[in-house]
Amino acid sequence: MGPVTMDAAPEITQGSLAETPVPALLLGVWRAGRSGALELKRHQRWRRLVFDRGAAVACTSNVADDSLPRHLVGAGVLTDAEATSLLAAAVTRGKRPEELLVEKGVLTAETLAQKLQSNLARALLDCFTWGDGTWQWLGDAAPPEGAARVNPAQLILTGVAGFTPDEVVQAAFPVPDTARFAIAPDAGAVLGELTLSAREAALLVNLEARPPLAELARAVKLPLADARRRLYGLSLLGAIVPADEAPPGPPPAPPPSIPRPAAPLHDGATQRMAPLPKRLHQSAIRRRRRIAAAAAVASIAALAAVTFVLSRPTPRRIARQVVQEHLVQHVADDVRAGRSLAAGPVSDIGRRHASSRPRTCSPARMPGFTAARVGRAGRAAGRGRPIGSARCYSSHDNSY
Repeated sequence: MGPVTMDAAPEITQGSLAETPVPALLLGVWRAGRSGALELKRHQRWRRLVFDRGAAVACTSNVADDSLPRHLVGAGVLTDAEATSLLAAAVTRGKRPEELLVEKGVLTAETLAQKLQSNLARALLDCFTWGDGTWQWLGDAAPPEGAARVNPAQLILTGVAGFTPDEVVQAAFPVPDTARFAIAPDAGAVLGELTLSAREAALLVNLEARPPLAELARAVKLPLADARRRLYGLSLLGAIVPADEAPPGPPPAPPPSIPRPAAPLHDGATQRMAPLPKRLHQSAIRRRRRIAAAAAVASIAALAAVTFVLSRPTPRRIARQVVQEHLVQHVADDVRAGRSLAAGPVSDIGRRHASSRPRTCSPARMPGFTAARVGRAGRAAGRGRPIGSARCYSSHDNSY
């Protein structure tokens, strides 16, 4: 039998927190849409929660940490000395501490509203840690002017997921690890009021398959106790129900197909390459382009080296060029002198030209063609020794 809540039994106005834990109490006030004050007591501490149509709007208590100045000390807005001075001034002047904070310019009105709401949420969430004690509904209570409303659904889910003791969850939600749950058909309304964390959203997504609780916890990478807490909070809000109480879900998805083995790189019959994946294909194209570019650079370098070697001047080439220039010069001199080629050889050079026997062209027999000139040409070429003579070839491939 579950806990008796005020929405199910409005005549019950007090009870034990062990029998009706704080999450169930707040759920009953919210569902019943009650306005008034709910007092919680535990040992020497008490808190008085004020509700307006089911939503908490204020909290007063004898807990020192619940006061706004102590909350501002924890937030780094005030120091301990400033907080003590503020409380003393509030008692002396008969004003609330928040009024003095605005008067002194410590907080603006907008910032004060934010701090009041965060302080209220902190005090309400601390109530979820009270696993024992008593509760009592005090009836009507005027809410403070301009008080902010706390989202009841978000308060219950956050309080259960992060603050309710494990023994309270185990006692209120005694389900085995093999229990299965499903999303309630009318869960859309309450889920629309929640801001779910990533783990809670993943929990709801995995609930579509209705796995056991232990498997569900592994799927969302949560400890089993944390998964149980969140399922308890969602169950209180009516977002999930046991799988056997939910209508049949959609047919299960077909199992994933077994991947076919990859085709061999070479077909035995046609010896054709199997198609590569797009990324591998593009990578192979880039690799081939790099290889082709490197080969082109190497070919150009080799061609340049061969051209350089073949075009380098050598002593023999320079000597041949000097002899040819000397012959051309002598023939030109003979033509200018008006000598007739028909009368016979026009010079020593002409006579040697008429001979068909290879002869050695000695620099001493050639005016202007000295060994020193050929030697200088050989040394300029940078190869071999200075040349003293050269073999010169006519159109009949005979040497001069």
